[in-house]
Amino acid sequence: MALDAQDNAGHGLGQRLSYTHGGPGLRITKEERWPLKFLDYVMESPIRAAVVNGGATLVNVPDPGRFALHKLITAVERRATEHTKRDKDLAQAGELLSLLAAERPGDLALAYEALAERGKGWVKRIEKAERALRRAGPEAADVVRTLVEA
Repeated sequence: MALDAQDNAGHGLGQRLSYTHGGPGLRITKEERWPLKFLDYVMESPIRAAVVNGGATLVNVPDPGRFALHKLITAVERRATEHTKRDKDLAQAGELLSLLAAERPGDLALAYEALAERGKGWVKRIEKAERALRRAGPEAADVVRTLVEA
């Protein structure tokens, strides 16, 4: 199995993406590409983490605070037909937000600052997500409300 992606840093519009799994490669042409919305925010400041798989390998992973806020945004941006994925995104974001608020509140604050610097549209999406999250998990919604009001 091989995955090859290039030039995805900007807006998720890469020059080449191919995937091979035990057979001929699947090539996605320029006309078939789609932007991965909001991915640039979550990928902007990765952190190093160890993957333990019989040994240890250092990898770049998204900052947990940015990942949680990204989950919120993608949840409220989903189409109505994707309600199962939306609910899953909200639940995952809620769990992570609650944990980060207790264990790493500074990281969460920095992630929200970076998001707010991207403009009012981003903040409005988080506010919309907070309302959706309130129905799913009031404790996590309170965390988001605190960030927005700070």
